[in-house]
Amino acid sequence: MTGLLGYRRVLIVTAVEPERAAVLAGLRAAAPADLRDAAPADDNQCDVAVVGVGPALAAASTVRLLADAEHAGLPYDAVICAGIAG
Repeated sequence: MTGLLGYRRVLIVTAVEPERAAVLAGLRAAAPADLRDAAPADDNQCDVAVVGVGPALAAASTVRLLADAEHAGLPYDAVICAGIAG
């Protein structure tokens, strides 16, 4: 079974918490009704994280999340940077 956009594990990063909240609300709204409150399966996961404002901080924070996931044996298959660009 594949998750978001056909990938099993997806990391979505945002700069600030309001963007993260909006992404989570959108993901819940797009999910089938019976899955909206269900916990994701270990092999089908989408994580949403705040990584900070600015390209250097966002890049460093994202690399840290990717390295931690790789080290834990749960690497991400895709990364999406989401925000309102303003």
